[in-house]
Amino acid sequence: MKIYFSLPILLLWITVCLSCNRQGGVHRDNGGTVEQALDSALQICRNNASIPADTFGKYSRLAVQLAAELGDENLSNLAHFHLAHYYFNTNNYDSAIQLCNMLLLQIHPPADTGFLVNKVNIMKCTIQIRKGNYKQALDCFFDILPEVEQTGRQDDIYRLYNNIGACNRQMLRHTDAIRWYMRNVDIPEEKYAFLKAASVLNIADCYIGIDNVDSALKYAHIALELSSRNKLLLIQANTLNTFGKILNAQGKTAEAIRKVKEATEIRKQLGDPFYIISDLLQLSVLYKDLGRFDLGIQMAREALRVANDNHITTQDYSIASVLWENYYESKRYKEAAEQISEMLSIISRNNETATADAIAELEVKYETDKKELLIKKQQLELDRKNFLLYGSIVLLLLLMVTLYFVYLNYKNRQARKLKDAVIKEQHQAAKAVILAQEHERSQLSQHLHDGVGQTLSGLKMNLQALDERVETKEEANIFENSMALLDDAIYEIRNISHRLMPNNIVRLGLKNALHLLTEKIRSDKLNIYLEMDADVDKMEPDIQLIIYRVIQESINNVIRHSGARTLQITFHIRNNRLHVSIADDGVGFDTSDILKHSGIGLNNIYTRIRFLQGNIRIKSEPRQGTQVNFDIPFSPE
Repeated sequence: MKIYFSLPILLLWITVCLSCNRQGGVHRDNGGTVEQALDSALQICRNNASIPADTFGKYSRLAVQLAAELGDENLSNLAHFHLAHYYFNTNNYDSAIQLCNMLLLQIHPPADTGFLVNKVNIMKCTIQIRKGNYKQALDCFFDILPEVEQTGRQDDIYRLYNNIGACNRQMLRHTDAIRWYMRNVDIPEEKYAFLKAASVLNIADCYIGIDNVDSALKYAHIALELSSRNKLLLIQANTLNTFGKILNAQGKTAEAIRKVKEATEIRKQLGDPFYIISDLLQLSVLYKDLGRFDLGIQMAREALRVANDNHITTQDYSIASVLWENYYESKRYKEAAEQISEMLSIISRNNETATADAIAELEVKYETDKKELLIKKQQLELDRKNFLLYGSIVLLLLLMVTLYFVYLNYKNRQARKLKDAVIKEQHQAAKAVILAQEHERSQLSQHLHDGVGQTLSGLKMNLQALDERVETKEEANIFENSMALLDDAIYEIRNISHRLMPNNIVRLGLKNALHLLTEKIRSDKLNIYLEMDADVDKMEPDIQLIIYRVIQESINNVIRHSGARTLQITFHIRNNRLHVSIADDGVGFDTSDILKHSGIGLNNIYTRIRFLQGNIRIKSEPRQGTQVNFDIPFSPE
């Protein structure tokens, strides 16, 4: 390969540089040698998939230095892109993004014709995959897809298809992922060996995800042949890892361990800690399946050490989960409980970070729009003064009258535009808040059901195994009380999970979901009457969910604050609008002090109704009950 011819040239160049440095620097007549060395360094960087990470970093930095000495802006941009790629490969995402942003400012499109811009944009999107932001990465890829397909080179287009498939695979949409990967199966091997092998291997992994072992084995063999034939160490290591998954699925765990260990040795040559962690976690699971929990725990602990040494946090939850499995199945319940606490802590940190980032983004957008409006207003005022300055004295009166009407019309139009902009911004902010809340509810519901719920179920099975060892009546009473408390906890976890993410809306529609909700809440202390003559199930699912949340929050407010005995909920359609009334016979309150009563729950109701472009009114008096009325546009699907 050309890379092996480039290495001697670079060694010669380094020798010349050392000699020239001793003589006071490189002279202009050595320019040809500099260009030759730079070309060789860039050639080595282009083959980064076949060389260790430290070698890639060394020659990418050398390329940056040589390009700066030549003063060639285009070659300097290309060298900096390779350096960003090195940072990406070694999980230094902040430095990679910083270089990408710098390149997007420096690259001139006429000279670049989309070549480097597309590569930089693809890298920025791919970093979101590495960070675990799969939905954000997918949106990013689809934003740049038309431009890349129109102006990009074939390797950029193929790389984009592969990365869109990767997003779908990480989101467990394996069929969609296979569809995107298949676009790269028939591309020419001699030009695009790495992308072809990567896509074929990803197809094998997707087939594992849908339990199609035969198809997975077929594509894994093809990927191994491609990577071996073209000396693609990264793909070769990934393929061995995939063979480990397939062999384990076939019950050949010992052979699977050998394959993953082979992959790990190649990873160490490449120096990629992200994949080393993945291999160590897979080894931990395989040792656990063999019942060798000590080795399983050792591998997971080693993965944690590598993650900490390289400041990688995206796999913290996976590491804690694998440690929990090893501790739990080896009956080390104290350590298992510690890992559950760690998993819950990671979930909490991630949710807090996501919410803080969303709020910060909204604040930045608001301040930016505010400054832009101020600048426009100042510019318009300056234009008006200049126009008046150069006006004619003879036509001054007529001009003043004309300007008055023009200015009045302009002010009205600007006021309308500003009002529309504010409404649009409020709508977007409300949408962001609602989506963030529903996402957090969904995440918390899933973790409660799949994590804590399964743990409690496992604990119940272990307690049931102790039933035969109960000897005295006192022990029997304690055992029965413990089982009853555990059943209550499992029931409560399931109830909380279902309340957080009501699947009944998707499955049954809003009408039946509300009937089920009121039936569950109805008791001797609170009679709930639900009257629905509107076909609300024809509304869009997202709108049905928002209405469900409003009714749910209103019922919670009645239960917590009103002391009501009766609650009446009615739905009617008039003039293409859905009218909803929620009335109780509770203690009521003075609506002039409504600010004192507008807590988080009432604010959530206001936010959701405004998001649906609706109106809301509250009628209440002390000891006369409360009535909440709202109406929204009714537009069946």
